[in-house]
Amino acid sequence: MKSFTFLLVLTIFLTPVASKALPTNFGGQIVGIFPCTCSGNMILYVRDVRFQILTLIYQPGGTILYKMYQPRPVVNSLGNYTPGLGTCWFYSGDSCKFVPTLGMILRLGTSLSI
Repeated sequence: MKSFTFLLVLTIFLTPVASKALPTNFGGQIVGIFPCTCSGNMILYVRDVRFQILTLIYQPGGTILYKMYQPRPVVNSLGNYTPGLGTCWFYSGDSCKFVPTLGMILRLGTSLSI
């Protein structure tokens, strides 16, 4: 019975749905910002240490800011995000369009300007 319970708990924690709910850490330089005019937030483009670009939602009033409080290009950043959360909608022509992202930033700390 103990082995069955252990396998059940292990299966629950290793499923993709459960792992998406856990915050993921990130760090790198903010290389761009895209305003989401319909949803009232913005996408931060963060180049991480592997030189991959992460597309993350920064939600004013929802994302907790630390240190220099300046989510803008050329500053270094460190924080965590929840995959699958947050959406970016921007106004284009006569309607709002959706932009896919990795997730929403929960906490964000930034450095001084470079």
